Amino acid sequence: MPGTNMTYGDYPLVPAPFMRLQRTPSKGQDGRITGLTWNATLNGSLVAYPSSSLVTIDILQDEMAAAFSEQGLLFHLDCNDTTLLECYPRIGELNFEDGIWVDTCKYSLNMEWDALPSGITEYITEFSEEWNFEPNDERGRFVFNTGSYEEIGPSEFKLTHTVNVTGKTTYNSGEPVKQAWEEARDFIVNQNILGLDLAAIADKTEGVYGINASDLSSHKHIRTVSVNERGGSYGVTESWILLDSDREPSGMAVEDFTINIKQSIDSYLTNVSVEGTLQGLETISYTGTPYEITETRWEAVQNHWSTIKDKLYHRCNYSYQANRGNTDKSLNLQELNYTIGQNPKAGVITYSKEFDDRPPNCLSGARLETFSITDNNPTDIFAIIQIPGKTGGPLFQDIGTKTEGTRTLNIEAVFEPTGVCPGTNFSAFIAPPSGVLTEVATIKTTFEDDFTNSGYSWFVAQNDQGWEPKSGKFTRTLSWKYSRCDS
Repeated sequence: MPGTNMTYGDYPLVPAPFMRLQRTPSKGQDGRITGLTWNATLNGSLVAYPSSSLVTIDILQDEMAAAFSEQGLLFHLDCNDTTLLECYPRIGELNFEDGIWVDTCKYSLNMEWDALPSGITEYITEFSEEWNFEPNDERGRFVFNTGSYEEIGPSEFKLTHTVNVTGKTTYNSGEPVKQAWEEARDFIVNQNILGLDLAAIADKTEGVYGINASDLSSHKHIRTVSVNERGGSYGVTESWILLDSDREPSGMAVEDFTINIKQSIDSYLTNVSVEGTLQGLETISYTGTPYEITETRWEAVQNHWSTIKDKLYHRCNYSYQANRGNTDKSLNLQELNYTIGQNPKAGVITYSKEFDDRPPNCLSGARLETFSITDNNPTDIFAIIQIPGKTGGPLFQDIGTKTEGTRTLNIEAVFEPTGVCPGTNFSAFIAPPSGVLTEVATIKTTFEDDFTNSGYSWFVAQNDQGWEPKSGKFTRTLSWKYSRCDS
């Protein structure tokens, strides 16, 4: 109809109240406008017509309170059939002014609705974003350099990205279009706030860390979501581990290890052990629906282990030589003990290896070997003569000669078992590795040549050999009797 018409849903505001409008921008911490909020205050009067009475005013108050108890109905304002404003507001306080309620009752009503700036499609009130970049003080770069071997561990940093948004519930015809927390969530998703730009991180830390983005690679990208439905807020926390890309081995994993050097008074040998833990870092792509794990923790830690397992000796040897203060001696390449633990579910591999500085093995292929030499040197031969009544004991008479000397060589070594049974390959079952027999024969000849070159006559008094095909244990006992020919 002609004139000014104002309605909320099906409720007409008659007479039309005076309306005061105010627009307030919402800004993020960076000053960017994230939304516009319109606040409207309606100041009007309820008129008791056609009969003036307190009862009539009371009924009009109840009707108005009931109409504005619903959120988000269509608010319409026109003048001479020309629409001036339409929106779906959130209703605030409705107050009736104290007075003598007979003919009229003054009221005030607050309501608000939102408008969106260009480029934004979600209704929000608050937006905050924070980056936290720090070195990992639990793991840092290390350098092992012996001249012939070099290993440099990567520097490690921790990066955290936190986004928190509070949204506003929007309405259409009294029904929520989106809840406030959904508006907040969609704002985070649609504004491409999440994810990592390493070049941007370098800019943020310029002058503080002086990090070149090309020197870093990101791993273990984890997202944590927090939702407060009643408060209308939505938050996402992202975290990464950043490593020197030029120093990291293949496979996404982080490693902790300890090297121990042990010396004791009962041996001149030094024992060096390394114990460590590898934690695989899964690679997650959040771009698809659902998200995709492109490399599991277990796959990552296995790939990493394949690149560092051959470095364990060098790590121990570096520490051993650094402790000695020189590089003139190295650890034995064959480890004393080796243990590996695997936890596929957690993506963890634990390991330990122990070495010592015993001399290199003499027998090819032996994991462990021991040589022991026993010399029973020549002793005097003399007669013992018992004389009755001689209380001081017997008489000794030198016969003028000595016993023969005896030299015994014991060899023990451990080799890889043959893995065969007597019924399938009898000759292989009873025979130790062919190479060890040749080398032991050479050792035997060396001992015998020494006897000959030293002017002794000699004979082999014992030549025993043992072989345990299931354990790979080999034993050899050689014994010689010898004496001089020229005396």
